[in-house]
Order: sequence, then structure tokens, then C-alpha cells
Amino acid sequence: MTDGKLRCTVTLVAIAAAGFLVCARASGEEGSPYHQQLWQWLQHNSYKHWSDVPAGDGNFRPADSPHGKFVKTYVNRTAASQPEEPADGSVLVVENYSQDHRLISINVMQRAAGFDPRHGDWYYATFLPDGRVAKALGKTGEIAFAGKVTSCIDCHRNAWDDDFVFFND
Repeated sequence: MTDGKLRCTVTLVAIAAAGFLVCARASGEEGSPYHQQLWQWLQHNSYKHWSDVPAGDGNFRPADSPHGKFVKTYVNRTAASQPEEPADGSVLVVENYSQDHRLISINVMQRAAGFDPRHGDWYYATFLPDGRVAKALGKTGEIAFAGKVTSCIDCHRNAWDDDFVFFND
């Protein structure tokens, strides 16, 4: 087994054992293949069975752009246990729905120490319902909405207590 494969295997085992992700900082670049691992991890860990945000009721809530007309939010145990200041390993999932409650996209925020200290160490990703990462056409071709996503950072920096999350404001 090559050193790279061994590191990947060890990382995946650590993810499964710990119950949260800590390797986002390894990818640091927009559109890194890490988003594929993140999607697989979310599916394997049945994020739809996680908690809603504190004071949430698990139902559709009205939302604003870019999240669609309605959202459903899920947080892993790490985020739920420290909602005032989500710790490293916190994962937040926001499902975005149309007016007729059709799923249109899934946004994910994952906190990983050292990934992006200037912006709260959050890794962002937007997925289509089938698990493909959302993309936009940029000056140099397609840009994946994964990693240090400028539009996500620009919005989330407006969170009240500088933690880049809104559910605890």
C-alpha cells in the first residue's frame, strides 16, 4: 500500500471512529475532490437522522436566497452539543427547497481547525440532490462550490457573534 493510500485509509477509519470529519483542512482548494468524500460521509452517517438546530422543530422553515423558499437543517452531535460556539468537527447541513417543497440543493458547513482561520475554519459545499457538487461558470471554466466559497464566506461573515453561523444568533 502506498503512503498516500495508507493516509487516506487511516483518515477514513478515523472519520468513522470519531463520528465527525477532521480532514477538510487537507484540501484547502476550491473544488477539491474532498467534497466527494464529504458527500459519501454524509450519506453513510444518515445526516437526515441528526438533530435540528436548537429550538428547531424538524419541519420546513421559510428561507431567503440563496437557500430557496424553505429549508430543513440538520446538525451533527458536535454542533448540537456546543451550539453557542460550534467546535471543530461540527457539521451543519441545510437542505434547500422550492415553493412546492421540492429539494433543490444541499448546503454543508464543516468546521476543521486550520482550514481557513480568517473565516472561522469553515469548509463550505453545495450539492445537487443527486450528490454532485454544484458548479458555476467562472472566468477560467467551471468552479465548484466546495472549499473556501467566497459567496458563502461573504454572507456568513455577517453572523452576529463572528462564528459564521446564524442558527445561534
